[in-house]
Amino acid sequence: MLLKDGSNATLLEESLGLLNFLSSKSEERSAHIVKVALQPMLKLLKDGSEGVKGKVAVAVAEVAFNSEQRSAQISNAGALNLLVALLKEGSSDLAKLQASYALRILASLSEERSAQVVRLGAVQLLIKLLKEGSEDAKEQASGTIGILALNSSQRSAQIVRRCRSASAAGRVTEGRI
Repeated sequence: MLLKDGSNATLLEESLGLLNFLSSKSEERSAHIVKVALQPMLKLLKDGSEGVKGKVAVAVAEVAFNSEQRSAQISNAGALNLLVALLKEGSSDLAKLQASYALRILASLSEERSAQVVRLGAVQLLIKLLKEGSEDAKEQASGTIGILALNSSQRSAQIVRRCRSASAAGRVTEGRI
């Protein structure tokens, strides 16, 4: 119920932390979390405060981690659009880092999801984060770009060209992505 109405910020944050913990301990628990809590989590990712959105992004990533099926379910429910929106509209490097992390996890097991993330405009936003973000945010953006590039040789060349044109090629040529 708390995830549905999000009325108490402290309890909400503790609930999201508990979801992260539970999802990391069991495949069965993670599958159950997707079944029961995915829609309320996506509602918070859409309508919550920036801090809550960032925590939900991490929770989504942890639930999806190493599971093609859960990653597909979460992505098909609309998470990719909401995460790219957080990457674009977030005002803090932390929220952008958290969105980048979730995109990285969701895209890592599927060439099609990687292509969708690219089509949604995430690469330009990640390059901007590479240029302007904190060191931690830059590192996460670099890793996410790397996953997107690895999933397709055609996209890899396109992404490297974008990075070079945005003066972010140093990270590419240093092997960070």
